[in-house]
Amino acid sequence: MHDWGARQKRLHYPWRFFDAFDFPVYEVYHQRPSPEYAFAVEDNLRTREQRVLLGVLLVGGIAVLASYVQGYLSHPEVRWEIWGGIPIEMRPVYTVSMVLAALGYFPMTTFFLLRVDPGTFRVAGRFGFSLITLSYVVVMAGSAAWMPLTYAMIGSPTAGLWVIVRIVLVAVAAGSLGLLFALLAGTEKTPKHWHRLAVLGCVFFCWQTMVLDALIWTYYYPF
Repeated sequence: MHDWGARQKRLHYPWRFFDAFDFPVYEVYHQRPSPEYAFAVEDNLRTREQRVLLGVLLVGGIAVLASYVQGYLSHPEVRWEIWGGIPIEMRPVYTVSMVLAALGYFPMTTFFLLRVDPGTFRVAGRFGFSLITLSYVVVMAGSAAWMPLTYAMIGSPTAGLWVIVRIVLVAVAAGSLGLLFALLAGTEKTPKHWHRLAVLGCVFFCWQTMVLDALIWTYYYPF
């Protein structure tokens, strides 16, 4: 026999940190205590839509990191030409923005993955959880394609390839705006402080992808 009262008492303190965020793990575990839910995070990923999104994030994240590592290691002679024509005095702005965008990605993504119920979530009364998944697919696919395409452009510049690079950057910007739209016009906005942190992180992410990458980087690129 499982002594659930004792087990809940033991688990209260390890999870207490998340109480400040109204974290659903603690609530769900206590509502449905059973052996198969020993890891309560699994219960938050109980729907097919959430598992699909998790798969997109894992596969897409690995693809993006792999493309950056491969590009960095495979093109040592033109490694820093990836900056395009961005003036040296502007590059620190890019560096700070990339850090903020990377940091902002995590509260935004965690909010979508753990706080949003795919069965009831609606965006502007029309779109469902699929908007979030589709936006991440576009962001991940475009981000993974950008560096290989750009190094190809550096090696053999053509008008057609330049059009493709710009389309990829615009697609990533559009996917980022889709995520921001889902946060601002979506039905899930609790807990408020977590939602605000997710929105702030998404704003940093959109600033990087839409303004610095899709607009300024392409404007300065020497082609």
